[in-house]
Amino acid sequence: MIPSLPVGETAALGAAIIWSVTSIVFANAGRAGSPVAVNAFKTLAGAILFAAAILIRDGSGAASGIAGRDALLLALSGFIGLSIGDSLLFRAFVMLGTRRAMLLFSLNPLLGAVGGFLFLREALGPLALAGMAVALAGVSLVIGDRRKAAPDGLTAGTANGRGEPVGAPNVLGLGILYAFGAALGQASGALIIKSSLSRVDTLTATAIRMAAGACGLLLIGGATGRLARWTVLLARGGRLMRLAAASVLGPFIGVYLMVLSLDRAPTGVALTLLSTTPIWLLPLGAWLQKDRPSKREVVGAFVALAGVALLVFR
Repeated sequence: MIPSLPVGETAALGAAIIWSVTSIVFANAGRAGSPVAVNAFKTLAGAILFAAAILIRDGSGAASGIAGRDALLLALSGFIGLSIGDSLLFRAFVMLGTRRAMLLFSLNPLLGAVGGFLFLREALGPLALAGMAVALAGVSLVIGDRRKAAPDGLTAGTANGRGEPVGAPNVLGLGILYAFGAALGQASGALIIKSSLSRVDTLTATAIRMAAGACGLLLIGGATGRLARWTVLLARGGRLMRLAAASVLGPFIGVYLMVLSLDRAPTGVALTLLSTTPIWLLPLGAWLQKDRPSKREVVGAFVALAGVALLVFR
């Protein structure tokens, strides 16, 4: 008999698969305009969708019973993970190329596991630790493969915003800092939200986190005087409809599944499964972009999936 998947791990895998689909849309829009503008749009759209879902479910008094401390922690998690973390990651995509940025960003499960052990007293047995190591090794093989950039720009980048090579010394160091900062933001946001999930239901927690992330991005745009420019960039070329459709899947359904996985699975395990998005991009690239994976990428995919199996059925 095939064992059934635990709810938390299943939710994490579902989120990773959804993000692999929506990332193609967001990456195309980000290259044509501003990556941070795309991040602001998708986060704001997600916040609106979650607010509507809560109003339909609970009415206008939905959040009245949430303790102030829990609301503050959830908002802080959204600001760190979505406003800051995602913006740093998009910048790293430009400065390092997507493969190298994702390689560094995939360190967030290790950071989450260490933080969960130190601050939340989460236990991870030898099999779970082995699964994490194997999954991360497979992800590293896939996103570290050196080959020509795919048409969707997901496997590698070629230049920064000034037309300089991705590997130029003057951008490499800053790009590494951005990618590591994004990984730290993802892990920190997950750890912060963990303590409140036992008292706040998943839908409400996700809505607060998404709203805080959207407010943070709007404040950043307003403070830097870029909101008007972001609006113009997003309105070009009929991008809004594609972004709106992707926002229903990614920031709404995908983020809900992410928070559900953090509630039902250990932080390090959930973050590791969430980091498998590059694995699912391999068949999508071959199918949608005619971007056939290399042998190294295929091997990496099987290695990563073996690690996922160890984590799920530990």
